[in-house]
Amino acid sequence: MSAIQAAGVKITLLEKQLFLEKEKLSLYQEEVKDEIASMKKKAELKEKHLKESRALVADTLSHFQKLEKMCNSLGSSVTAKQLVTDLKASMQALTPRLKKETQKAKAEKDLERTEKQAIAKKKAVKSRRASSFRPMAFESSESKSSILEDEGEEEDEVGELMSNLHEAPTPTTSPLMRKAYSAPQSGAKSPSTAADHSTTTPHYQERRRSNTAEWVNEGREASSEEMDILIKEIYVMMCGSTNNADANAKDHKRDVSLESFMTQEEFLRFVTLANLVDSNLTMPRVEALFNSTVRSSSRGAKKFSKRIQYDDFGTVLQDMADIKYPYGNGAKSAMDTMMTDFVWPMRSRLKIKQALSSRQETKFEKDWLKQEVMTFFNNQNEPLMNLFKRYSNMSSKPDGHRGAMPLDQFCQFCLDYEITPALCSQTELMDAIHFIIGKKLSISFTDYIQCLAKLAEVIHSGSDTPNLLSKVQALFHDIDRSGSIFKLSREVKKMEQERRTSTMGKLQLAGGREQGRRVSQMSQKRISNVNKLFMMDM
Repeated sequence: MSAIQAAGVKITLLEKQLFLEKEKLSLYQEEVKDEIASMKKKAELKEKHLKESRALVADTLSHFQKLEKMCNSLGSSVTAKQLVTDLKASMQALTPRLKKETQKAKAEKDLERTEKQAIAKKKAVKSRRASSFRPMAFESSESKSSILEDEGEEEDEVGELMSNLHEAPTPTTSPLMRKAYSAPQSGAKSPSTAADHSTTTPHYQERRRSNTAEWVNEGREASSEEMDILIKEIYVMMCGSTNNADANAKDHKRDVSLESFMTQEEFLRFVTLANLVDSNLTMPRVEALFNSTVRSSSRGAKKFSKRIQYDDFGTVLQDMADIKYPYGNGAKSAMDTMMTDFVWPMRSRLKIKQALSSRQETKFEKDWLKQEVMTFFNNQNEPLMNLFKRYSNMSSKPDGHRGAMPLDQFCQFCLDYEITPALCSQTELMDAIHFIIGKKLSISFTDYIQCLAKLAEVIHSGSDTPNLLSKVQALFHDIDRSGSIFKLSREVKKMEQERRTSTMGKLQLAGGREQGRRVSQMSQKRISNVNKLFMMDM
């Protein structure tokens, strides 16, 4: 039975690919037709203009012939005064024609420019339509029924939600997003998130969205000496209360680079807050770079203490910029690009946080920056990056930009791995997303892992998962029950299995419920098949 199901899944995937190719072909055919129509119209205009030019040349020749006749008869019957009068009359007759032809040529140029703009706009609309195209909505009914015939009520709900999501005309009007953006702010919230949203979410979103011009431009327009001062300021901000950096910064007669230090935990917190992690600069490479800098330090015994000082911090920044932009960025250096796009905006957010210092951080913000949580996500960096790339590539832009995941693709990820509606409702999902990214329509890699952590906090809010790390581990086990994606230890898998057994009892494989989630043998097989296909794509 499993071989038949696998074959059915492969057939479905081939049908999706075939439909996608047909859709692309139809788009190309429309573009070719538009180009042919435009070329025909241009040819007709040129032919018309050529005819009018020929008529103008013929009239000009006739006037010159008259002039020649008048010159020949100058000696006999026509006086010089009459000749001048006739020449003026001829020129006056030609002047309106010349003005008219000039106006026609200008009008033709304007029309051609308008046509080009219309064609470019139409191409952009088609490109957006092709980039947001997802073949999941066009499954054939026969292949879908052969794969999901035993899924029951759970698969019906997921299929209905998927069809609602895919039938939307554009990604920004999908049911999940439409409900979130059109619903009033005073709507009901889930019990697990209502307290956080009622007091702190607007401030948190404001900090994340902020790009305060004064603070950002202060770094972008600074000279080399001023930039060194601003980097020192960031260094002091990130060192925190674990050493005497703050006290040294207040005493301008003392050099902060000589008496303060930054631990590995504080350095990783800086990298996370600045959103520096991407496919080139991964978190394992950041850790390796920090460790190599510590080992190469010339401070004797301090190089064994897993900490760096200010001059090492500047060296690590330059090394990270070279890794993040291996081929440079045009006229700007890699360091300038990284500071402009990531570090100075982070400094702006930290300044806003200082201005809002009277507000206490939410429990999630504090738990997120704990060492054990960051270490766990660092260990899962590779599979998480593969998942992020996979769903980002599904709707990559024509220019090849794949630095962010569209919001509708993150919703599709939650559908594919049965996070919603099985584990949490649509409202809970969108509340968690908006808590992290505000009202942005795309998700960076750092936002992606923070959204997963926030979802884990919402889904696993019981006493059997007392901290954020255990909640995240439980969510990862929900996503990857077969253990083919994430690197979960045997102890974690055993604890999760015991927790589920104690919760579900004999209903574990009988289609029972676990905290509102329907579980069946067929759904577990489907998850396993999806994970196998994902491993084949890698």
